Amino acid sequence: MQKLLNVEEFAAGAGWKPATVRQKVWKREIEFVRMGRNIRFKPETLARMIEENTIPAKGDSPQFSPHSRGNGR
Repeated sequence: MQKLLNVEEFAAGAGWKPATVRQKVWKREIEFVRMGRNIRFKPETLARMIEENTIPAKGDSPQFSPHSRGNGR
């Protein structure tokens, strides 16, 4: 069985304050597991959140040329 993350661990992984995580839980903006009065997070929830919010670099485009200025030359 996988280890679930507590609020502090999830916040550290996301680069947020624990209060921000609690606020997002309260607003139901992030998926969580309730265990009695405790709130836990699946590690893949954090990984998925990071993946979904990752913006690729312009250089990842096949049309990119380091010598072009974006004008098609």
